[in-house]
Amino acid sequence: MYGITSWRNIIPYYTLDGAVTEINAEAVFALRAAATLCSVGGRHEKAASYALEADALRESMMAHLFNSDTGAFVLNYDKDGNYQDNFTSDEVFPVLFEIAGPQERRAILSRLLENDFMTSVGLRTMSTADSWYFPSHGFGLLGGIWPDLTLWFAVALARNGFPDEGGALLETIYTAMEEGARRNTVPGQFAEWFDGGSLTNRGMYMSPWTSAKYLWAVAETVCGLDGYRSSGEIAFTPLLPTGWQWSAGIRIRLAGGRATYLIDAATSTVYGDLPLAEASAPYRYVYAGRDVSDAVSVSPREVGVVAFRSDDGRVRAFACNLADREREVEITFDGGTTHLSVGAGELRAVSLDARDELVAAADGR
Repeated sequence: MYGITSWRNIIPYYTLDGAVTEINAEAVFALRAAATLCSVGGRHEKAASYALEADALRESMMAHLFNSDTGAFVLNYDKDGNYQDNFTSDEVFPVLFEIAGPQERRAILSRLLENDFMTSVGLRTMSTADSWYFPSHGFGLLGGIWPDLTLWFAVALARNGFPDEGGALLETIYTAMEEGARRNTVPGQFAEWFDGGSLTNRGMYMSPWTSAKYLWAVAETVCGLDGYRSSGEIAFTPLLPTGWQWSAGIRIRLAGGRATYLIDAATSTVYGDLPLAEASAPYRYVYAGRDVSDAVSVSPREVGVVAFRSDDGRVRAFACNLADREREVEITFDGGTTHLSVGAGELRAVSLDARDELVAAADGR
């Protein structure tokens, strides 16, 4: 709107044009994605061409937009050769799209985790020590807190060895949404942006884009969805915070249909109803059979249940308890009822065949 080629496009009297780090980082990712699509579709010559262009653009970014003295990226180089080297939250983009190497990415993330950026409701767009910092001017883009930015940050953290911090930020955003009058929010609706000083919502009461980003962030971190690999198979890369014992997706839209899966952190196993899938080490993927979760009843409602019927007809259910407290659980299937105690945050597996035998999730049956 004001000559700003960036997600900061609504800051009055501000310019960010020319070779912008954010846009170039996104372009590298787009080229890599095109290469993967071509590879899955068998167009290997095209795949190689897109991959080559992605590598060339990344190398150019590292040569011209990365400052080795500061260990960070400049915001941009304009057409006159001027650059802005403020260390801002825009550093998330070259980290998220893996422009810098692993060591540089972790250093940038560690810096953004410091107190001048972090707040109890998310990540500031700019450090409080920056001369440009203003907690509410420019719609919070010069020091306020945007949940959307915090979600990008959460995913970048989880992918680069900070799963605990990434998971904590998912909870932070959810908590801020639910705090009501204290944060000037409507419980159940994501606020647009928060004042960097008062930490209260200063934007729309219902952001039209944050909910979609929240689902994406949850799906690609704690729920382990990793899209397609070059093999064309669905891939799982669970990024669970310390202490999480399970995560699950039930009847999610995937691969042109529906899919159900469960992540067992204790055994590093992903159980699912997809005949063909894979998982990143240390996890392994196990085809568990057809999803029959709808046929299983569970009480209390704070406990979820995921159930599969194997090809030989055996049914196994996984009871997934919330992390607040232990619960006595009743599982009903095909006229039979099983009772068991499930600890806080615990995952328990129960066989629902004729023997009604409790089994460990690790036995692989």
